[in-house]
Amino acid sequence: MNVNFVYPLLPLKTTKIMMQKGVLTPIKKENTIRKALKNVLKFRGFDKIRANIEGFETPSRLTSASDDISYVPDITAVKDDRKSYFELAVKSKKIHATLGKWKLLSTLANIHDGKFYLLVPKGNYAFVSRLLSKHPIEAEVVKL
Repeated sequence: MNVNFVYPLLPLKTTKIMMQKGVLTPIKKENTIRKALKNVLKFRGFDKIRANIEGFETPSRLTSASDDISYVPDITAVKDDRKSYFELAVKSKKIHATLGKWKLLSTLANIHDGKFYLLVPKGNYAFVSRLLSKHPIEAEVVKL
């Protein structure tokens, strides 16, 4: 199945793009997500793609029952009627929030017979590896 991606032109001076209900996505993160859409999802045969960036339908907001915090995945997609979740994994000082989001997305992927993918840009792999080695999160790590 072929998936075509259309990328709208963005203003050069824009530093942030407003998304659903005040969620802000910096341009650098948006460009990395677009790269993942083009280089990862396209070749793995995913469709029904939603992404938390301009030009795509925003994924549904998810709320964790354990800590009552809402999260919006970076990307959701379907392959063979199995929903998968994709998250851009970058260094963060908010480790508790990061782990909470990853655990929720991993659990939901398992419920939907899909997978949870961590999309890791250059320079972030060691951080992601340390977190995954210390915490029981089922994820497939994809280096970008």
